[in-house]
Amino acid sequence: MALINPLCLGIDAGSSKTTACAMDVRTRVVVARSMSGPCNWNTSDRSLAKGELLKAIAECLTQAGRSPKDVTTVCIGTAGVDLPEDIAVLQNTLKTELHEGVDVVVYSDAVTALASGTGGVLHGCVLIAGTGTVAFGMVDGGRAQARASGWGPAFMDGGSGYDLGARALAAVAKAHDGRGADTLLLEAVTQHLGISRPEDLIRWAYSEHGWSRIAALAPIVVECAAQGDSVADTILKHGVGELFRAVKAVTLKLDLERPPHPFRLVLAGGLLTEGCLYTQYLLEVLKEAVPGADICYPAVDPAEAAAWL
Repeated sequence: MALINPLCLGIDAGSSKTTACAMDVRTRVVVARSMSGPCNWNTSDRSLAKGELLKAIAECLTQAGRSPKDVTTVCIGTAGVDLPEDIAVLQNTLKTELHEGVDVVVYSDAVTALASGTGGVLHGCVLIAGTGTVAFGMVDGGRAQARASGWGPAFMDGGSGYDLGARALAAVAKAHDGRGADTLLLEAVTQHLGISRPEDLIRWAYSEHGWSRIAALAPIVVECAAQGDSVADTILKHGVGELFRAVKAVTLKLDLERPPHPFRLVLAGGLLTEGCLYTQYLLEVLKEAVPGADICYPAVDPAEAAAWL
């Protein structure tokens, strides 16, 4: 018997949180949304990542008042699931949890981020800057694709939240020692973390592992730069240069800048919000150096964009 109003689940499995949405296949209307913890298979414990993924799915179905058998397709955008064996594990996990007949499609989170700003069209470039960063592009519905950066925090993804946060910590240490210029970051970072002495930053930095803890300091860099702090401003402008070079590498590989047709350049991620100083600095560079780009922001969240695909 045919399913009544079958569902497609769109999932954005990220390093800071997992979001899911249930979309009615026939009407393409989102009927439920949910959120759970981080689900990055490269930087999270695999069992914990699996648990958060299944939690988001279960809550989404509960909110929709539906059962697993109503799901015909699951589309996941995630980082860290690139190898065929990893994709197979993820697909088998969801088939076991839902039902064997469900179609499970796994994309890079960069693909869903691109789709979020192009209306589902897989042509253009996306720049994501959050905890990490990546520039990714596709042409002609995926006929060719290219990426730059996105190697992960251990490789100091330039312009990422981790990059900005790590540079802020270094600037604080140098300012406190007298090895570097005075900076508002010293007081701002210690106050933000509830630390009375700068030396206590050492204990904080090594007390637990987690790239996102360092990346969470990035907004402080933006705030201090907005207040006129030259050290913070230098960190931001270095980050902008790194982001620009990543975008340029992708556009050159895919020949996206060939006239006369402009291409969509989607700015996504927590650091690239509209009106943010960091974004303003980046826009100044991009508008001059990549004139063929039609710069835009995501129209929907990545989970809904995954459901579009």
